[in-house]
Amino acid sequence: SEHEEFNNLVKSLSGYGAEVESALNEYIHSEAAQKIKPAIEGLVPVSDRNKVHAKNSAPFGRQENYNLAVKLITSKQFNYLVFPDEGLGTSKGKSPLDFTGRGLEAEMPVLIDEMSQLLQEKFTTK
Repeated sequence: SEHEEFNNLVKSLSGYGAEVESALNEYIHSEAAQKIKPAIEGLVPVSDRNKVHAKNSAPFGRQENYNLAVKLITSKQFNYLVFPDEGLGTSKGKSPLDFTGRGLEAEMPVLIDEMSQLLQEKFTTK
């Protein structure tokens, strides 16, 4: 899968030192995060209830940056998205919708291409 391909890319580059890691972290924490958000948001279901829906409201209010990773965190009012995404609570017994995983998977080819290009531009001349 694309996700495995990404993990392999990250693992293979981890031995190249702090410069490569820093360049990847900068990309992941900024450009990649900005591409992943709409990919996931586009898959968020909309209920028939008369309320503000996450899909149209930029539900990811903040992010936590990790080494070679980013975690998107929903604003408090949209924390309920974990239930349909993972098939929990009132969604228990239903198939998880996994819109976070599917959104990430859909964007992964672009992210891998852009990271590869970034690394080639920055590090192949050394």
